[in-house]
Amino acid sequence: MKFVVLGLLLLRPDTLYGLRKQFETSVSLFYRASFGSLTSALTGLVNAGLIERGEPSGQGRRKVVYSATVDGRRVFLEWLKSEPDASDVETGILGRLFFLGLVDSEDRPEVLDRFGALYDAKATELNGIADVIDSARIPSELADIIRYQRLVLEQGITHYTTTGRWFSELASRERAASE
Repeated sequence: MKFVVLGLLLLRPDTLYGLRKQFETSVSLFYRASFGSLTSALTGLVNAGLIERGEPSGQGRRKVVYSATVDGRRVFLEWLKSEPDASDVETGILGRLFFLGLVDSEDRPEVLDRFGALYDAKATELNGIADVIDSARIPSELADIIRYQRLVLEQGITHYTTTGRWFSELASRERAASE
């Protein structure tokens, strides 16, 4: 989550409440955040020197505006080009894709190719599982259960295969656009 917050602050400095609104209207497609988790992320980013906390301003409820630092931008761009955490590849890739416009245009196809390769690898893994299931002797009392479990697996294979292909096509379009 900290990198999504950092990315939003690279797009524009904002308050805690502004960040919450940005989560609700944009990144909520792939990421959700409570005020508590946003506050925790902001505190960690300030402590790491990746963002700066402005002085409270305004009347009534005084607003604190956060902004990214030069180090924050550097660390964010390194993260954007890195491999997503294996425990949550889908969210990691979508978070990176959401901010890919911050990466130099000549670097984008390589990043997109890596995303496609991750989806292709997952499709290959699921196809291996499907092969094991398809070659197994299924007791008749489990046939209906296994049939629907196999359909879930089939949906996963379709998703990862299609998404991997989509990323490859997107990388090709990015290459063509930069020529």
